[in-house]
Amino acid sequence: MSDTPRQLRLLQVANQPGPFYCFLRPLIFELMRRGVEVDVACNQGDANYRKLADAGMHLLPLDVGPWRRLATWRTLQRQLAAIMAAKPYDLCVVHTPAISWITRLVAAQARIPAVAYTAHGLPFFERQGAVSRWALRSIERFCARHTDLLLLVNSDDAAAAERLHLVKPGGLIRHIPGPGWTRPGGSRFPRRRSSTRCAASSP
Repeated sequence: MSDTPRQLRLLQVANQPGPFYCFLRPLIFELMRRGVEVDVACNQGDANYRKLADAGMHLLPLDVGPWRRLATWRTLQRQLAAIMAAKPYDLCVVHTPAISWITRLVAAQARIPAVAYTAHGLPFFERQGAVSRWALRSIERFCARHTDLLLLVNSDDAAAAERLHLVKPGGLIRHIPGPGWTRPGGSRFPRRRSSTRCAASSP
């Protein structure tokens, strides 16, 4: 039997390829250079999907439709379950709120040892309708039981995550300033993303 340790297997999941293309390419390629086996699952219908493939990233296609349609959730559940059944991943990292909910549940069912959620902006915030805020906060608290590590990119979200215990017992919450939504004074999400950040990202 070989004593050579096998590669760490990492699954990265996001709704759209944008976070990978604009922000995470340098990190993913550095992990690959260090011997980590990285698979990236995201919406194959986005223009950046082809760019990631051309850059040499190993992609797994997802079909992401409107979130208000039940069929979207069912399709993603089947696709994510098939992806996680095909390979024994050591770690799953998921980005953005909606797809993180179903990914964390499927990853728990697949018994992936560790699940990290990078929240580029938590979905609940002040000046939001009370019912919507309660519902979204409740979903995040439910999914927390399947979250080992929560990474947040603004201080308001980090404070809320600590207050609401948005990770499982013994899990970690870390504030890492970076690309994401900043909501001073509890204002709503800005509607336009900065194109400068995307253009400035490394190939």
